[in-house]
Amino acid sequence: MDNLKLKTWIFALLVLTILSTTAQKTNDSYNWSLVRIGGGGYITGMKIHPLDNNIQYFRTDVGGAYRWDDSKKEMVQILNFPFEKKDHYGVAGIALHPTNQSIIYLAVDRANTNKTSKILYSINKGDNWTEIAVPPGVKFGANGGRVGGTGINDGEK
Repeated sequence: MDNLKLKTWIFALLVLTILSTTAQKTNDSYNWSLVRIGGGGYITGMKIHPLDNNIQYFRTDVGGAYRWDDSKKEMVQILNFPFEKKDHYGVAGIALHPTNQSIIYLAVDRANTNKTSKILYSINKGDNWTEIAVPPGVKFGANGGRVGGTGINDGEK
């Protein structure tokens, strides 16, 4: 084997050794984890409790509702419904009890129909919810009422 071929083989082996060592170190040292997604939809409204300005709630057109967590300095999703109740993630309105800082009401519906529109009621700042059916003819459209309606009942004023 001539000198040039020998040098080429040595160079190729050196490159392969470096690449395999680098690839192995990369795979061993990388720690895979989930990507955090902070929310969805447009923030279409917010309410601040009149007795404590650190109690803040935000509503979105299709991404649910959030409560500000002042200790973590982040918004926390307060709606955790299964896919079957996906229309609950369209929040048309928020109402806060004027003297009880733990009570919150949400008017919800993405579809803007009487069948899927609901009032949600929580006595623990949105950690748990009770559904209240709305009277016949009342419906909410969280996305400005653009889906299936006129937008007349599209949230708090």
